[in-house]
Amino acid sequence: MDKIDPNAMKALEKMKLEVSQEITSKIVNGGKIGGRMTHKLVEMGEKELIRKKEMR
Repeated sequence: MDKIDPNAMKALEKMKLEVSQEITSKIVNGGKIGGRMTHKLVEMGEKELIRKKEMR
């Protein structure tokens, strides 16, 4: 069995860490964006319901 170059192993570990951090960042930021969009849609719906109620 051939030995793996230690520098290659270090580079692979570094790449795995960077990919993991980027994926985590996208999940966290995506959740915030999605949450803000949901909040805004709920807010718009509430305002519309209030507006319709006031028109009666």
